[in-house]
Amino acid sequence: MINADIVNTTDIYKLLENITRVIEENLKVEFCNFYIDERAAIDFHTVGTNTSIFGKSIWFKLGSTISKNEEKIIINNSENKNKTLVDLMQSLNIDLLVKMSSQDQNVGYIVVGSKGAVAF
Repeated sequence: MINADIVNTTDIYKLLENITRVIEENLKVEFCNFYIDERAAIDFHTVGTNTSIFGKSIWFKLGSTISKNEEKIIINNSENKNKTLVDLMQSLNIDLLVKMSSQDQNVGYIVVGSKGAVAF
């Protein structure tokens, strides 16, 4: 499905929207979002299933913290030694942040929520 979307979809918003659904369904997470840098010359800067987190003041604190972090993939787990980062991610229910870059410039993030409860 995702391969067909990549080939057939010319609208970047729709493509990212489809990707968020695929990630959410396959990983069984609460949400998946894309955050695109405000300086990008596009009509939107957030896509996903819980974009309201980007309007919270704590997101800006998290953004400031992760911009100083060298890692491209940030996982919210016990192995992460940055307590501030872990606390901020937990407060927004984020388990995974992936920095997106182009030509060594950060252009945004993929933001993945916690694993959801599996219904039996």
